[in-house]
Amino acid sequence: MIALNRPDIQDLLKQGHYLLLREKAVLCVTTRENQLNSPFSQQILILQTDAIGLGVDSLIPPQFIQISDDDFVNWVIKADLSVAWC
Repeated sequence: MIALNRPDIQDLLKQGHYLLLREKAVLCVTTRENQLNSPFSQQILILQTDAIGLGVDSLIPPQFIQISDDDFVNWVIKADLSVAWC
């Protein structure tokens, strides 16, 4: 697992670098509030890419913007979320 909520990674994202997801990559997203709770009680939102884009669970509004590319689905995070590969 590569944690993307490290300060250095967050700085890169804030500078405009994009989070690149290969097709079929699975992403776990937790809110900052959930992060404060026990890891075993966290509600984890699973996002999975497909040929069209990123499938976002309806529990939260879409907070990603598609950048577009043929080989990757490129997204830039537009919300204060903690993100990690899983």
